[in-house]
Amino acid sequence: MISRRNFIKTTTAATLCATLNSVCSSANAKQRHGEEPVTVSKRIEPFYPGWAYNHGIGEGFAKVAFYVDEHGQASEYFVIEYSQKAFADEFMKVLPKWKFKPANKFGKPIKTVCHAYWEFLPDRPIVTNALFDTSKRIKKSDKHSRRDLLVREESELDSKPRMLAFPEVVASQGFDESKLTDAKVSVSCEFYIDSEGAVALPVITDSGAHELNGHFAAAFSQANFERPIADGKPAIAFLKKTYLISVTVK
Repeated sequence: MISRRNFIKTTTAATLCATLNSVCSSANAKQRHGEEPVTVSKRIEPFYPGWAYNHGIGEGFAKVAFYVDEHGQASEYFVIEYSQKAFADEFMKVLPKWKFKPANKFGKPIKTVCHAYWEFLPDRPIVTNALFDTSKRIKKSDKHSRRDLLVREESELDSKPRMLAFPEVVASQGFDESKLTDAKVSVSCEFYIDSEGAVALPVITDSGAHELNGHFAAAFSQANFERPIADGKPAIAFLKKTYLISVTVK
C-alpha cells in the first residue's frame, strides 16, 4: 500500500506569510471576507526522488508559491522552501500539470497567490535499478533535519533590504491627476524577494489609484532590491510594504 500525505494551502497574499508554517487542506480553509479559496480539480502525485533513496533520506518536503488567475490558470511558480533540492525538483515536475478552480470574492473570480506543500514519504514503490541500495531507504533519524530556502519576514532579516531600482509607471491621458500628491501615489504591496534581490509574486493590496494597480504590479515585478540576508546568509524574504510611487501621465 502506498502511504502518503499531501496538502495544499491556498491563501490571499494578505495572509500568506503568516500561514507559511501552517499546513491544512484547501477544503478546510476558512472563508475570509466573502472569499472562497482556490480548489484543486486535478492533482498528480510526484515520485519519491531516486536521489533521496540513494542517499538514505528518510522523508522530505517541498513548498511552492504561485499565482492562480481568474480562469484557474497557474503561473510563476516560485520554490520557497524544501528539505532537499531533489524534493523540490520532483514536486515541480508535476505541479504545473495540476488543475485549479479560481478563488472567488463575493462571487467574482479573483487572481490570488497560492502555497502548495507536499510531504514525501519513502514507503512506496519506485522503479528500481542496480544503483539503488534498498538498505538505505528508511532512515527516520534524519526526518526533516535539513531545511533550505526558508522564507523570512522583514523582522527576521539582518537588515531591511533597500529598493535599488523601480521602473517608471506611466498613466495615459485622462487619468485623474488629483489622485497624485507631488506626482506620487501611495501603493501597498506584498511580495517575495529571492536570494538575488529579484521580486516574485507581487500583489497590490491597496493604492490611491486602483485603476493603475496592474501597472504597479508589473513595475514591482521588475524592481530590484538588495539581497535579503538572514543570519549572515542569503535568504528569501516576504515583505509587506507601502511606498510612494511616482506616476508619469502621458
